[in-house]
Amino acid sequence: QRGLRFPSAGSRSGNHPAIRFLPKLLFTIVIEKTMVEEVIKILIRANRTSSGHFGDGKIFVLEVTDAIRI
Repeated sequence: QRGLRFPSAGSRSGNHPAIRFLPKLLFTIVIEKTMVEEVIKILIRANRTSSGHFGDGKIFVLEVTDAIRI
């Protein structure tokens, strides 16, 4: 569904369907490089639907070169 849900044709007056977004979650996790594979496996196990449907999410792995405290 890629985050969009369209109601059935008769559920709203007018020609334009209402667009409602599905709820999403964003996790930002900074870990040591040695823990990456283990954490990925845990995140997949905890967040995948029972059948692994399209839209279960994405995991981006990026190297953090610097962090600045504000």
